[in-house]
Amino acid sequence: MEGVYELPSGVVELGEDLGQALAREVWEETGLKVRVVEGYLGCFDCTSGSGQPTRQFTFEVAVQPQSDIHLSEHDAYVWANRSSLKDMRVTPEVRQVLELLGPEASEDYGPPR
Repeated sequence: MEGVYELPSGVVELGEDLGQALAREVWEETGLKVRVVEGYLGCFDCTSGSGQPTRQFTFEVAVQPQSDIHLSEHDAYVWANRSSLKDMRVTPEVRQVLELLGPEASEDYGPPR
C-alpha cells in the first residue's frame, strides 16, 4: 500500500506452521531473524493486494541484533514509538494492533537490541 506504513506479513506456505511462516516473512521482507515471539497482539480482516479477503495475525517479536535492514517488498522503513505513531500513515487496523503494545514496549518499537 503505497505511502502507508505496514507490518511484514504474508501467507503460511504448505508444510509451515504459523511460527515458521512468521519467521520466514520477517526474514524475506526485512532481513531480520526472529529470535523469539514475545506475544500475540491480535488479528484483523482485510483485503489483500490481489483483492482477496484475508486475516492477518500480528505478533510482537524480538529479533537478533544486526545493523542492516534488507527490504525486498517495501521502499522504506522506520523504527517508531507510540508518540510518532500518531503522525504516521497506517491503516486503522494496524494502528489498533500497535496500540495494544504495553507501556514498556510502546515507547520503543526501535531497532533490535
